[in-house]
Amino acid sequence: MTALHGVVSAALADHRFDGSALSQLVVWFGVWLAHWIMASRMLEADRRQGQLVIGSLIGLGTTVAGLVALLGASLDALLVDRASTLLVQQQQPLAQAAATVVVGVPVWVVYWLRNLSRARRTPLWFGYVLPVGVGGSLVLAVVGASIVLYQLLVWLVGEPASTQAAQHFEGAPTAGACVIVGAVSWWYHRQVFTGATPARMEVTRVYEYLMAGIALLAAAVGVTMVVVVLVESLVPPAAVEVGTSVVNSLLSGVTLLLVGGPLWLVFWSRIGRATRDGGPDELASPTRRIYLFVLFGLGGVAAVVAVLVAAFLGIQDALQNGFDAQVVREMRIPVAILLATGGISGYHWLVYRHDRSQLPVAAPQHGPRYVLLVGAPDGVVCGAVERLTGARVDLWVRADGLAGPWAVDDVVAAVSQSGADAVAVIAGPAGLETIGMQRP
Repeated sequence: MTALHGVVSAALADHRFDGSALSQLVVWFGVWLAHWIMASRMLEADRRQGQLVIGSLIGLGTTVAGLVALLGASLDALLVDRASTLLVQQQQPLAQAAATVVVGVPVWVVYWLRNLSRARRTPLWFGYVLPVGVGGSLVLAVVGASIVLYQLLVWLVGEPASTQAAQHFEGAPTAGACVIVGAVSWWYHRQVFTGATPARMEVTRVYEYLMAGIALLAAAVGVTMVVVVLVESLVPPAAVEVGTSVVNSLLSGVTLLLVGGPLWLVFWSRIGRATRDGGPDELASPTRRIYLFVLFGLGGVAAVVAVLVAAFLGIQDALQNGFDAQVVREMRIPVAILLATGGISGYHWLVYRHDRSQLPVAAPQHGPRYVLLVGAPDGVVCGAVERLTGARVDLWVRADGLAGPWAVDDVVAAVSQSGADAVAVIAGPAGLETIGMQRP
């Protein structure tokens, strides 16, 4: 890929032939092709998915980066009046971006479009499509939209660093390209994922909770910045401070709220509908419990740290200069963090308590924690014994054919009478034999 980029960029930018890059391309392409053929003949389909995922990641990342750079340079040339310098200043970036696209697209087509997209839907396959294809593309689009929105708000109601629109919106074309490329990539991978998963899976929950957490973090940072700016506007500094204007800081916080808030609402509403329709399975899913515990725990820890920092700053300034408005100003950041993280932690604790109230009460534990049944095959006895005793139950089939049929009531009675933590119940010609065991 590096050698091909050198060949293409030299031809497009400098209109010359790079023989050294071409020789490297021939050699390394031969090495890659030999290993590709060996892998296709020697490895099973599932064992090839690891290198297919890596190749798809490289191809997708290179293609997206090239498209963003190419589209950004094109928008910059079209929207900004640089007709006199276009051929001189824009030729090199356009050529480099085009070369990146030419390099990335074939790799993505070979690894993903022709191979991995048709492979079996394993966890590794979903790990590429959801976190990278869907999630990464959405993050790219959201970041680009945030930059464009912030620059627009600063230009309209803020304090721009330059009165020239071309200078102020210098990075807007690239950010806009991120929005377009990220949205298209998100739509494509979302369609692929929807077609592959007609039912809701745990990997779907991981994606939705991850996106909700990222959006909530952005909104929390926005709330923190808004609170800080409000305190700064109400309590002016004792001396002149040089830095970012209060208006621009407020606009940055508002931008994060406008981007992160609706995105979090979309994913959290989708999660809420799934919990109402999915019942106990959705409420008790590992992903949901981890999400709630992480946000409640991290939010609580951050709130406690913010309280300690605010108390330290308040007491220190009060002892030195007395308690006045400047003490409140010094405490603005930890107080803002306390409000944001405390609200997040408290809300998710209420959600967790509501989930616990909706879940059915687990069956009480009677007898041992583990039961090994040795006897005739039976697809019902394991589930019945687990439900009645609360123990984990495994069934092994006797190979000598001497086992009689299972009776659930007799098995439960035998298990309940044992005082061991693990029990083996053997069904023989003379009935049930119970043996206490010690598990390692």
